[in-house]
Amino acid sequence: MKNKLILVGAGGHCKSVIDSLNSTQYAEIVLVGKSNEVGHIVSGYPVVGTDDDLKKLYNSGFNMAFITLGSIEKTNGRRKLASLLSEIGFKFPNVIDATAIVSSKAQLGKGIFVGKLAIVNVDSRIDDFAIINTNAVIEHDSLIGAFSHISIGSVVCGSCVIGSDVFVGANSTIRNNITIGNKAIIAMSSVVINDIKDEVIVMGNPAREKKL
Repeated sequence: MKNKLILVGAGGHCKSVIDSLNSTQYAEIVLVGKSNEVGHIVSGYPVVGTDDDLKKLYNSGFNMAFITLGSIEKTNGRRKLASLLSEIGFKFPNVIDATAIVSSKAQLGKGIFVGKLAIVNVDSRIDDFAIINTNAVIEHDSLIGAFSHISIGSVVCGSCVIGSDVFVGANSTIRNNITIGNKAIIAMSSVVINDIKDEVIVMGNPAREKKL
């Protein structure tokens, strides 16, 4: 019997996920979103409720959930949803675009999105609920922590350690053997050549800490 899937979040990131989703492996796909989105159709799929309806949908036979709420800089919303969905009992598939290249020797957690033309290379590890977005590259032996977002066109070179809840902005480059702390933010088009501490914002080439 095929699984039934709920996509949680009905915005732009949801459209990207739907476009990468192999819909034929699911018996039914629906969305939940904000109250003012209920009744809308997003890329061919209906928004049938809000987060308040998740338990009811689970009880009606929807056993799989994928978080399609995007994360730019902050991951609090995705973390709260993951906790809620786990408590209800949902299972979390990965969504990997058909054009992405994921090494058979890479390790993947659950609830991960790997977008179009992205590369996840040999002996790398992607932890739960991470986003590897369009055309991003994760090179060999690198670790991407839970809930981190490697944005469009970014390159993480070999043997890097990217902490949890990290945001790497579009077209950024992380030099090999770099460690980036939890909840750090790398502004778009930055070039990181030194280790980055927890919870700091860096930008530029070379990337330097931004004073808030």
